[in-house]
Amino acid sequence: MKKQICSQDIIAKLKKIIALILFLLLLGKVFASITYVFRNSNNNRLHVVGIQEEEPLDMIYVGGSAAFVYWEPLKAWNDCGFSSYNLATDTIQAESIKYYIKWALKHHNPRLFVIGVRAFQYFEKEVEGEAGIRNSSDSLDLGIDRINLVNEYLNNRIIEENIEEISLYIDIMRYHSNYSALENPDNWSLINNKGSSVNKGFEWIKSYQYLREPKNYFSEERAELPEENISILCDLLDFCKEENLDVLFVVCPYQIDKEDYEKYNTIADVITSYGFDFLNANDYYKKMKIDFSTDFYNGDHVNCYGAEKYTDFLENYILDNYEMPDHREEDIYDSWNEDYKRFEEEESETKEEINKLINSVKEGCEIGKVISQTTNFTEWSKLVNDSRFTILAVANEGLSEIGTVVDREAFTQMGLDFAQNGKPYIRVVHEGNTMYTNNGKEDKKYEAIVGTEQGAFNSHCIIENSNGELSIKIDGEEFSRKDNGINIVIYENDYHYVVDSITLKHNEKGKIEIIR
Repeated sequence: MKKQICSQDIIAKLKKIIALILFLLLLGKVFASITYVFRNSNNNRLHVVGIQEEEPLDMIYVGGSAAFVYWEPLKAWNDCGFSSYNLATDTIQAESIKYYIKWALKHHNPRLFVIGVRAFQYFEKEVEGEAGIRNSSDSLDLGIDRINLVNEYLNNRIIEENIEEISLYIDIMRYHSNYSALENPDNWSLINNKGSSVNKGFEWIKSYQYLREPKNYFSEERAELPEENISILCDLLDFCKEENLDVLFVVCPYQIDKEDYEKYNTIADVITSYGFDFLNANDYYKKMKIDFSTDFYNGDHVNCYGAEKYTDFLENYILDNYEMPDHREEDIYDSWNEDYKRFEEEESETKEEINKLINSVKEGCEIGKVISQTTNFTEWSKLVNDSRFTILAVANEGLSEIGTVVDREAFTQMGLDFAQNGKPYIRVVHEGNTMYTNNGKEDKKYEAIVGTEQGAFNSHCIIENSNGELSIKIDGEEFSRKDNGINIVIYENDYHYVVDSITLKHNEKGKIEIIR
């Protein structure tokens, strides 16, 4: 009888334990689902969760924005027939690359991984924000790999005190107030952390910036890198070796300088010592036919023209050095052919938008030529009041009395006011908006960067008005005429050069006159 009672007790306890386990599993499932709904549903996340596809992948490109705006998987598919995907998020952190590969291996067994190494170039031990690790970690499933990623990141970095470390592990603490997610169907579609990236992780950027091709960057020197940086790289290489992966490490083309090039020499030495391939595409501008005047949207990233050329170059390099299949006639990949048709249409639309921007910049150059030859102040003022130009002005003896209404209106439209005799006068104006003014105060020096916001080759500007000495220097070169009146320099923001340098004075009739 006692044995029967004992058995019944054990069974009852087991039922309670099983019920508790099931409850905890259900609770964990609910917690995970809520977390996935409240997370951001942007492209960074879709690049990660979108790799969970039915079609097998032959190549996976792991990296940051230098991957997802460079490599065009659907173009490579149409050209060569192998399937690929950009597993990439903006400002990816070096530690994340290993965990992205682990994530990919849960769903695919590719023949080749391509790894963009820009994250190692930009490694910083002291971190001011959390965007990089958020983009990387808050797309992965809740689990041990995500915990290990955050652990490694925090062990390698010194982060700001106002960043809650616990919220990096339990990201619902960061997103719990993101109530708009509950109204967004895109967030609900990611309740299981599964989604789709229609262009296989590639993103169109409809932007353009004129750049100059880098010069004198080649070097055989090796730069010293932080110890943590090298340690993260070696850990990644050890993992790739243990998993017996074929890996190509790449540096995409960008506006590289000598300092960066020497960093990559060091990185290349470490990678090749492990027996992996390293390719710095900045050694092949001519072969790629990269044109810095048309193919970029800032100094670090290509637009669709550059992406097209880079993809051409890299797909040929891969075919020459790795065995890749051609699936174009296989029924299982029919959706890739349909996706490519849509991709072609999007490419045509993007090129049309970028061509407008390119033509606008070229037009600015032509306007600049007209500005430098215009002698009528009213006409000149209309030409320089353009988003493509910055007005830099300095004066001692100004134009405190304006003889005509037309002149006064022209000054107002330019965003300038009139110098007060005996007081320092410094103005910086862009498209009628005052970027800097000392308002007649004793501020006698202005120092800043002029040019387009993201331009790597923008110019360093110093304007001084000290002890009657006027000066406007662009990249160390003096452009002020140092005459009485208002000295004005017109800087072309896209092509990065001085269009005109003049002095405004009153003539005998009281009208404003341009002196060159």
